[in-house]
Amino acid sequence: YKNNGIGSYSLDALSTHFEAMSDSLVALVLLSVGSGWTLPSDVLSSGGASSSSGFLNNLVCGLRNPASALTGGPAGMLAIGIIVAHASLAQWGRTYDEDFDVYSLENPPGRALMYFRISLGLAFLAGVASIRNGGRCPASLLPFLTKFAIVGISWFISLPFLSTFVAFAQSCSIASLAWMFAADSDASAYHRLSKVQGKGDDLTDMAST
Repeated sequence: YKNNGIGSYSLDALSTHFEAMSDSLVALVLLSVGSGWTLPSDVLSSGGASSSSGFLNNLVCGLRNPASALTGGPAGMLAIGIIVAHASLAQWGRTYDEDFDVYSLENPPGRALMYFRISLGLAFLAGVASIRNGGRCPASLLPFLTKFAIVGISWFISLPFLSTFVAFAQSCSIASLAWMFAADSDASAYHRLSKVQGKGDDLTDMAST
């Protein structure tokens, strides 16, 4: 920056792609948790995925177990697609000008990103709804899932629509997610459900107490 008053184009482009990668990873984590990742099997056994088509069932099962998705399958393809889409849109945006804001709605890449993130947000809400309405979700977990859905969808839509406040909105969303998962047992039923140490008891029954 001291040399030309502009700075390094390469480093600026690199920061854009790092931001795109960060957004991709957060989106994947939200989709995985929204589909039931880290929840015990007795909550998921009657989930909506069991009655879905084969491809959708494999996709949801892969999101619930990201480690297995690394070996391939629909979830692995989705993860690669999300990462590639974010990187491609970031690079496409830089063809307009050096100061391009990847979240700007004035150019086609920004609008494409907006629609893409809205689609991911709807998929996230569908995953959370399948857990809520699966028939095995304990009543104590329902308020958490509602809050989680609100915070998660806010993260998906805040970046396209609130580009002026993107840093603040993203920080608040991530901080809220961290609090919901890391708070003490009185703050969230999810915390009790994830860390309960039973001796053969059903985790759903233990979370309901």
